[in-house]
Amino acid sequence: MHLGIPLNDLGELILGQAIEKRDFIAPANKLRVSVLDHPMLHMETQNGAITAEINDHALRQLATYGEIPAKYVEKLESAPELLERNLNHWLTESAEPRMVRLLANKEESVMRAFLSSRYRPLDNIDLAQRCLPRLKAIGAEIKSCALTETRFYLQAVTERITREVKVGDRVQAGIVISNSEVGAGSLRIEPMIYRLVCSNGMVVGTSLRKFHVGRDGKSDDEFIHEIFTDQTKALMDGAFWAKVGDIIDAAFDEARFEQVVGRMSDATKTRVGDLPQDVVEVTASAFGLNKDEQDAMMRHLFEGGDLSLWGVVNAVTRTAADVSSYDRAVELERIGGQILGLKPSAFSKN
Repeated sequence: MHLGIPLNDLGELILGQAIEKRDFIAPANKLRVSVLDHPMLHMETQNGAITAEINDHALRQLATYGEIPAKYVEKLESAPELLERNLNHWLTESAEPRMVRLLANKEESVMRAFLSSRYRPLDNIDLAQRCLPRLKAIGAEIKSCALTETRFYLQAVTERITREVKVGDRVQAGIVISNSEVGAGSLRIEPMIYRLVCSNGMVVGTSLRKFHVGRDGKSDDEFIHEIFTDQTKALMDGAFWAKVGDIIDAAFDEARFEQVVGRMSDATKTRVGDLPQDVVEVTASAFGLNKDEQDAMMRHLFEGGDLSLWGVVNAVTRTAADVSSYDRAVELERIGGQILGLKPSAFSKN
């Protein structure tokens, strides 16, 4: 499991974002981009002009909207005036209303997302306010958390639900809660298994996957207007958030936990191959592991000395602690859960 940041730091970060967030509905052709040292957004709202630095994620979204390939955008880093011309051309071609999400304080403004006008924000501060008290009430401890450029994460486990996969190899029930305020994925609540011997986490299925889709945002063709939280939205969100606590409880269901532990126990007896390099090669091909991840997986397979299906699962989830990206670490924890469901024949190179 990736270490992440202290929970207090996470709280300060998401509170800061909640205070600084500003959302707008804007016709695409009313937006302009300039590129000097860094791409900047310019827009004229009903309350005045706004200039904001465009972060990497929002720049990728702008490029995607103009159907500009990511590799071409990278190439245009050496020709910023051409990047500017490309982006502005495709913005000018469309009057489609879009949601523009900013973070703004007295010192600076940052454009963090360029989204469909139907995007329904489910913000991290609201999620944390619902999740943290519920996790505390059921005796779950936060083991890791993070706020990346695109996603919010909480990973928690409880000592109340503990079993042995095999003698000396104990696991606990846990949960991964994640969300994106900027269109990088859905809100997800996923059951997790936490392995005590090496602090590995493995995601085992999904209890909730809520996409950020709502009603169309309205925009006058002549104006860009700011969105403010209204009573109707608060009531709609309230009905959704009321379900989240029940879903968290369900993620710690003991009967489902017992079933997964049973599959893990079976995996300890299931040999998948004779050569670690073959197992790594097949796993890398099936799940898109890069060279550094393959090297880490190979190292952990040798250290564990276990070519069972359980050994492969743990080599991958242990690799999650080695990668620098928290987003990728959680993806590797999900891959570990997928591997648990494979048959030995899946590792054959024939």
